[in-house]
Amino acid sequence: YYLIRTSKASLANKAFLFILSYTALRVGSLVNLKWSDYDEIKSVLMIPKEVVKNNRAIDVPCAVQARQLLSELKQSQMTIQGNRWRHDMYIFSEIGNKPINAETGRVAFQRLLKRNNLPKSVLHGMRSQALILWSKEGFPENAVNVALDHSVVGSSSVSDRYLGEESYLSERLTMTQWIADYYDEQIKLYQASLT
Repeated sequence: YYLIRTSKASLANKAFLFILSYTALRVGSLVNLKWSDYDEIKSVLMIPKEVVKNNRAIDVPCAVQARQLLSELKQSQMTIQGNRWRHDMYIFSEIGNKPINAETGRVAFQRLLKRNNLPKSVLHGMRSQALILWSKEGFPENAVNVALDHSVVGSSSVSDRYLGEESYLSERLTMTQWIADYYDEQIKLYQASLT
């Protein structure tokens, strides 16, 4: 995460990688979002059902760090676009006209790892990392399953019929904030080890 933060990657790529790690969403659920899919007041990304694997729209609460990245990205696009900027522009884009390619984040991540002689990893690993960290921290299994957009929310398909409509929004906000803070702490520890 330190290497992502200090890399020469574009603001759109950095924001994409960090928000991907905070939310544990799939790449396809995040990459094509437009500003109209972001409720800035509630600080929630509204993922349309068409891009969610389980065909269920999902509201994703944003950690303070994600809100900051989104604010910087929006301001950058508005500065470039001026009065041409619109809410139907893409979030993860340098100027808003077209989204970053779904492969762009993966390629940037792989280059970063290779350049720093780190083992190969994939973006899907961010989802696995979040699952492990949230589970170890004792967050509710159902909230973790909703965050990861798993097909079974509860322990069975029968209970899923009843739990499937539950959003666990407050629990997931706590989870996303906790993981963003955790990554910030890891970055600080790594920086301290460099001196």
